[in-house]
Amino acid sequence: MATPSGSPSIITISDDTSGAIVGSPPIELVASNGTPQSYATQATTNESSIQSVQPPLATSVHTLATSVAATCSTISGRISESLIPSAMILDSDLTTVLDMMHKVDATYLRLDALYTFLRTTSIADSIAPNVVPPQLAVHMPTSRTDTLAPATREGRPEHCMQLTPIKSLNPYQSVWTIEGRVIKKGNLNNYSTEKRTGQVFSFDIIDKSNSDIVVTSFDLAATSYYNQIQLGKTYTIKGGTLRTAKKDYNNSTTPWDIILDLDSSVKLSTNQSVNIPQYLFRFKTIAEINSAPAKSTIDLLAIALSITAPSTIRKSDSTFNHKRTVVLSDNSALCIEATLWGAFSDNEGKLLSELCATQTSIRPVLAIKRAKTTTFKGTTLATGPNTQIFIDPDITEAHALRAWFTSLASTTAYPSVSIGKIEKTDIAGMKSSSQLGKPLTFSTAATIIHINMSSFSYPACTSIVNNQQCKKKLDLTANSSWYCQKCKHDVSHCDYKYALHFIIEDGTSTTWVTAFDEVATSIMGISAQELQLLAPTPDKFWPVVKPILFHRYMFTISAKLEVYRSEEKAQCTVVAAVKDMTSSMQESPLDAFLATP
Repeated sequence: MATPSGSPSIITISDDTSGAIVGSPPIELVASNGTPQSYATQATTNESSIQSVQPPLATSVHTLATSVAATCSTISGRISESLIPSAMILDSDLTTVLDMMHKVDATYLRLDALYTFLRTTSIADSIAPNVVPPQLAVHMPTSRTDTLAPATREGRPEHCMQLTPIKSLNPYQSVWTIEGRVIKKGNLNNYSTEKRTGQVFSFDIIDKSNSDIVVTSFDLAATSYYNQIQLGKTYTIKGGTLRTAKKDYNNSTTPWDIILDLDSSVKLSTNQSVNIPQYLFRFKTIAEINSAPAKSTIDLLAIALSITAPSTIRKSDSTFNHKRTVVLSDNSALCIEATLWGAFSDNEGKLLSELCATQTSIRPVLAIKRAKTTTFKGTTLATGPNTQIFIDPDITEAHALRAWFTSLASTTAYPSVSIGKIEKTDIAGMKSSSQLGKPLTFSTAATIIHINMSSFSYPACTSIVNNQQCKKKLDLTANSSWYCQKCKHDVSHCDYKYALHFIIEDGTSTTWVTAFDEVATSIMGISAQELQLLAPTPDKFWPVVKPILFHRYMFTISAKLEVYRSEEKAQCTVVAAVKDMTSSMQESPLDAFLATP
């Protein structure tokens, strides 16, 4: 602050007992000209001019100046005491010293307020030139700087900074500092409201107590922190605003979110090896997920049994989105389908597809965080904007699940909760069941013993109806063009889809079943369109088909009675199929018979 004379005066406070400090020079107060000076002395010098006009104020200034000098003397004494017993200052001593330094700052603010008051009174002209507000610059002993930790912006060494646990945060705290690891970094997204448009950025952090919180920033602050924050790094954060968390968008352990602005402080921690977890999961089993309400946000750890080829969905805004469906299982001996949308289909889905194709006996472990549940005709999962997917994470739970799968996969059934109610029966039980008056869904482990490859696909309509592909079977007209009976118009080209008919047996009986496009693609490992192109070339066609025969799958089948040519028959449709990678041809009685010379 400039004085009426035009130049600021910087005064540091010296305790006058130099020599009483063992092994360390005193903390000095230095004026702007570099000359050591005592503020108490200067205040006493100006006391007579102040008292002649305003005795109460002069007394207050003198008392405050004396308090500052006394506090600095105490600080010097504490440092001296810390130097005597050990080679470095203890954290407890340093914390005490720093608390006293904050008291000095508070005293300075009171002095500055008094100075401002004096400058605005009618007596300012007579005393203002002699009343100078101090600007404290506390110099720690130069002989001991090598033992001190790096200082923060507020002067407190980082290693002894008082940290607030995330779980203890509340809106009534005016000052807090947290330290945590970034476990999720969101994208820099645009937003638009009636009043303004801008950008928003969020990231999640977790601290030593396994508590996590969402940190959000907007506009210029969002851009700044997006460029600064790195996934997996540890940061200290202070100066944000706490608001009530919107639990529809996050499932953190705390009821608050942190809002950062440009005045907030986000610093990379000097100790990145601090004992803070790399992940935070709250896993539920598939059995627990099956009983959870719709639109629940859950974490799941499961074995990826199979994944479909990518497909394209037309959205309501006429844009397209990619998706894949992965079948997951855990030690609750159940399966669940999870749909990977957009970037998850293109990135993690593609990697999973490659792993499932190349690893014949070892299946990848998938950890999904913040997936959404749906309960339409069974329980399924879907990724969202806040979902995270980890493939083969290095955590204890993942290693235990892989051990379970390796030891029990060949004997464990995988009924799917994504189909609806599933009966525990086999093919013979299905045929004799009296429940076939209505559709019956059941699961059985069975072997494919025959595939009808003379008619494995059909030409499907490519027209878009209600934002979805029509997929109805096309008729070939006399002029060799395609016609859709549903759309009532010609179609320039077709898209072949599976209608795969094959026989399965499970040791009790055999039955014909039909698998349509998505399920059949997961069985064949190739799309119907691609296989149709190979059909004219037997030496390329049959090497794709033959490996499917005599392999065991866990089938989920929907069966119902239909009348065909005055005869009642069970029409069986495969709604899910998971290949048993550990089974051999001899595990089925029919397989053993076929293998006998």
